[in-house]
Amino acid sequence: MTQLPAGALKRHSHRDERRALMLRNIEQADIWTDEAQRRQAVYIGNSVIRRADDDFLNRHPADMLPAHVGNTLASVRSMPRGTVKVGCSIPAQRTHGYDLPMAVLETCIADQPFVVDTIKMVLRRLGVRILGTLNMILPVVRDESGTLQNLGANLEGARNESFTCHLLSLPSTQPRCDEIKQLVRAHLERAQRVVRDFRPMRKLARDVSATLNYAIEAMPTKAHELSEVASFCDWLLDDHFVFMGAYGFDTMFRPTGRLGLARYAPAGEPGCGTDPTIAFADQGPIITILQSRNDSPVHRDARMQEIRIRLFDEDGEPDGGIVFQGLFTYAALTHSASRMPVMRARLSRMAVSEDLVPRSHRMKLFRSFFDRVPLTYTFASSNREIRDLINEAIDVDFGGVPRVHCSYNSSHTVAHAFVMVTRDRYGDDLRWQVQELIRGAFGADHIEFRLLVGKTDAAMWHYLLQSDSALTTCDIDAVNEEVESIVSPWLERM
Repeated sequence: MTQLPAGALKRHSHRDERRALMLRNIEQADIWTDEAQRRQAVYIGNSVIRRADDDFLNRHPADMLPAHVGNTLASVRSMPRGTVKVGCSIPAQRTHGYDLPMAVLETCIADQPFVVDTIKMVLRRLGVRILGTLNMILPVVRDESGTLQNLGANLEGARNESFTCHLLSLPSTQPRCDEIKQLVRAHLERAQRVVRDFRPMRKLARDVSATLNYAIEAMPTKAHELSEVASFCDWLLDDHFVFMGAYGFDTMFRPTGRLGLARYAPAGEPGCGTDPTIAFADQGPIITILQSRNDSPVHRDARMQEIRIRLFDEDGEPDGGIVFQGLFTYAALTHSASRMPVMRARLSRMAVSEDLVPRSHRMKLFRSFFDRVPLTYTFASSNREIRDLINEAIDVDFGGVPRVHCSYNSSHTVAHAFVMVTRDRYGDDLRWQVQELIRGAFGADHIEFRLLVGKTDAAMWHYLLQSDSALTTCDIDAVNEEVESIVSPWLERM
């Protein structure tokens, strides 16, 4: 058995002694009104001691923790079902019974996914520095009105509730406690709505898949495309998409049923970034994907995707459509597109157009680059556009000079810029220089970056650019020259 050094043993001993002291202070505090409240406070104290790290606890003087626990108990004493409790304040002795030189953000909500990550996302967007985080899942018993009756393990009728406490730096918080509280509550309420409608949204995706498979008999000429889109719906359900909203449209493009975030949309309006008159036009593709300009209100700091699927009745006639709103999961973003429904069929058609020989070196390169191109780009681009991008990447892989490939959407509000360089050229400084150059050239007010690498010498730097107004039509040749001057050594350019 490995023995800890003497210094480490001493630190562990001091830590354990301090935690024991904090728990004794809670047990012996004279602020509890009765033994039931004392037991509840001790249960919370034990949970804090078990879950909190040393940094979190060290920011609390040992004699201040009882008052903090008491405030927490008081704040969640009454909580009707479905309520989201949020408090944000700077503790002071006269108002809270204890002092801390920082702000405290506390939340309580029925336990569900997307709680802690949503809170942290909101705080990051606000530029608030987090000094410490604590999350506890506690079994709680409440009566019909939501009044706290008991909490603890093995209690009949107990439901799990998620308690969080975030310690926030004062310079980034003052005087914004009310703003932080309101925004965190609003985002947690949306997270709550997403989770409540998660099963109905997944059921809707399964129903869409079944409807498309059923339409094959009435539309034999589109049998393969319908089957691929139905399989894509099944693929989304296999942990590849976080469903956050669903919007239904009839044959007249009027809104019908709504789930998740869609419930917040004004009645009579589409409520999402999709124009149903375009997405569900009679001659349009069965499935398209839109990179939304709306930031996700829950889970992850990214802009959402909208998956638009046309529907058909039993006679094969257009029957409106569905828009699923949400985020691709990490599993989806790292999934090989060449093995993905819909995408695999497009790759086959492109290979035929390029006269690529199966299992040849160029075919392997083509598939490798195809696998790493973002889904939001491939769904929005033609086969010709994708082929041009990949062929440029192959040229760089064969020793060509760095180059930039870009494309705009029809309204010029979204653009994809790909910088293709050999992998040895990558560096954070270079990437930031190129990013600022491209941001300025396109006049973008929002930009996202992804490094796309694989088993090739060439890498692609992907920049997703968006603007509420039209992006600038840049001089791509001039951008190419400037990018080459940034990423290529001076002697090599000579």
